[in-house]
Amino acid sequence: MDPLRLRKDRELIIKILYEIDSTSHPLEIIINNTFKRIKLNASRRDYISSTSEGIITNLSSIDETLSEYAISWPIEQVSLIDRNILRLSIYELQNSDPNTTSIVINDAVELAKNYGSDQSGKFINGVLGSYARKTLNKT
Repeated sequence: MDPLRLRKDRELIIKILYEIDSTSHPLEIIINNTFKRIKLNASRRDYISSTSEGIITNLSSIDETLSEYAISWPIEQVSLIDRNILRLSIYELQNSDPNTTSIVINDAVELAKNYGSDQSGKFINGVLGSYARKTLNKT
């Protein structure tokens, strides 16, 4: 997949997760509304839908993992944007080729810099770097 398109798709997933987290709207409705606003080809829609669904399905497990690596920050105290960038990244790290670890982390840091606070990039990098070192033996 084209790296620029993948980054844009990750951006859309973050927005979908953010909306779920902040409004509790059902995933299906958010995805349908997103696809009405933004025209995407079938493979991009499939990736966005399946990844979003995978994160929501495994949310408690992902949040448990995040709690292990963001020790100083209970998950409910992490900002909405940072929390959802981390959720997407942990899901991707758990379900993708280990050779893509640094790409996933770098994209997460860039998303955090674009959408989070001044400290978000460092925080995201620290949490994901710790996770990768401990579980994947890679950064």
